[in-house]
Amino acid sequence: TSVRNVSAGASNTVVVTSVGEMLGWGNNEFGQVGVEESYNERAADGNAVVLTPSPVRIPEGVEISEAFKAIARKINQLRLIQ
Repeated sequence: TSVRNVSAGASNTVVVTSVGEMLGWGNNEFGQVGVEESYNERAADGNAVVLTPSPVRIPEGVEISEAFKAIARKINQLRLIQ
């Protein structure tokens, strides 16, 4: 499996793989990575963090390309604020 698309912010990353999976990891304090809370761990500063590439939730009926664009925008907006 290879990576087709990647969006990286200051503290989180989302990729789309060649087999059509969307995976995310990094700071997930506000759900910006888009993965289930069960993947969250707590960093030393108390923030929620996803340490390994984990499946991103994509709402039913939403194309993976549109979901990727939405999450990429969210990641980049958060990065600019930090």
